[in-house]
Amino acid sequence: MNNKKNIFIVAAVLILLIGIFLRTHNLREWLYFYPDQARDIMLVEEVVEEGGEWPSYGPIAARANFQLGPMHYYFQIISGKLFGVTPEAMAYPDVLFAILSIPLFFYFMSRYFRYGSSLALAGLYSVSFFAVEYSRFAWNPNPIPFFVLLFLISLWKLIFHREKTGWLWITALAAALGAGIQIHTWLLLLMPATLFLGLVFVFRKNQSWLLAKKTLAILVLAATLNAPQIIGEVKNNFTNSGYFWELFAGSSQKGKENFAHYLKLDILNHSQANAHIVSSLGPKLDFKASSAIKRMTKEKNWEKEEYLALGGILASLLFTIFGYAALIYFFIKESDREKKYFLGTVVLYAGLSFLVMHFVMEDLSIRYFIHLVFVPFVFLGFLVKIIKKRFSRKIFPAVAVLFVFLAAANLWNIAKEARAHAQKDRSNERYVVLGEIEPMAEYIISRSPEKTIYFFAQGKYMQNYFKQFNYLFHQSGYAVEKDEDLGSFPSEKKIYMLWHSSRYGPPEYEGAYRVTDQKDFGQVGIYELEKK
Repeated sequence: MNNKKNIFIVAAVLILLIGIFLRTHNLREWLYFYPDQARDIMLVEEVVEEGGEWPSYGPIAARANFQLGPMHYYFQIISGKLFGVTPEAMAYPDVLFAILSIPLFFYFMSRYFRYGSSLALAGLYSVSFFAVEYSRFAWNPNPIPFFVLLFLISLWKLIFHREKTGWLWITALAAALGAGIQIHTWLLLLMPATLFLGLVFVFRKNQSWLLAKKTLAILVLAATLNAPQIIGEVKNNFTNSGYFWELFAGSSQKGKENFAHYLKLDILNHSQANAHIVSSLGPKLDFKASSAIKRMTKEKNWEKEEYLALGGILASLLFTIFGYAALIYFFIKESDREKKYFLGTVVLYAGLSFLVMHFVMEDLSIRYFIHLVFVPFVFLGFLVKIIKKRFSRKIFPAVAVLFVFLAAANLWNIAKEARAHAQKDRSNERYVVLGEIEPMAEYIISRSPEKTIYFFAQGKYMQNYFKQFNYLFHQSGYAVEKDEDLGSFPSEKKIYMLWHSSRYGPPEYEGAYRVTDQKDFGQVGIYELEKK
């Protein structure tokens, strides 16, 4: 017995160490550094180094004027005060929450599954390409897995123990709620809705004063964490709240007008996301299933790629349909009240997520499923449970092979990504890596004859690179002027153009200019231009 326990502890520690390594190795050099990160670090710099006020609002939600709460910035400001205002220090809170999510994930899974199965699932989560990728840079949605797991565990404790729920779990629930609703619009909708319905169930069973007191404590503590935003809303006549309702109402109307189309996308996109999260297979950015099906129905002669795509779509659909069916089945059949309430909490949260996401499904990519990162692992746990119960133990090695295959697929993609980073060949018009853009800025500075740099780029290169260059140039005491039109620059000045590297062909630009110097940085090139 002690031997089994020791093996279990060693395995758990090893899983955690692997997870830590994958989330921290070469963090600074391989750090994604996008326009949002440049914007955030300049804000933090103003607060920490220049004594500016802590912000009342956080980042702007995508495709909207609505601003989230400031918790994301507060995490970064605290990190900046402790470790200095550097790009990697801005990522430390997200990395920390990502690491803490691994033991929390195990605890979450072990509330229903056996310890052995839960540890295997936690091991797979620790090497999940999706989970690792969204833990290695500073971005407001990245801590979502930690806060969602903490929220669901704490809510389950409240639903099960009711007025006997310990104050530690009451505080944890309030903290998860108060922080969670500030880091992503999904959680601003889902956490209060899930909590409300959970409380409705609890108060129908028990209406004690102590339960009401603890519920009030949750709301007060969560509101306290949101005090800066609440005060800001009052000062600004709730303008920001108005933007939120405009966003919500517009999305709802769009989803209602074409319900069948959005339902199809709901199912296909959930399936693709679930498959990718647990296996890393398939596209990691955009949803391709719907467009692939349209393309395949038009083509008569299929190539190997079409058959593979169809197989992947069908497998992901079967996995997702099985998973949700198993979740509902085991919830209905479960006789243990503690486990039944746990599954009920998962059903409630996942069901609300499905409904909320339905209205904007056409505008989403896989990264928007980060708040459901645990769901496909729950599905996999059900599969293991059924195999153990229905079949002979002789088939159990097949389960081990499945886990090894999924872990290997994730690690292969992580290794593939790591090779590109190690070769400094990851940045392109869409991705920007700190360890690759810094040498670009240093090269431009070394060539610039004066303290003002004239920066020329077009399209996605301007959109995805300028803010970072602006930050890096200012760090070195250089001003920068940008334009997407060469004719707008003074004719006697050297212009520095950002484009793809020379291995993809010469740069495209108009005007009477010539290239006087050029240097490639992986897939990106810097071109020094002068008037002919």
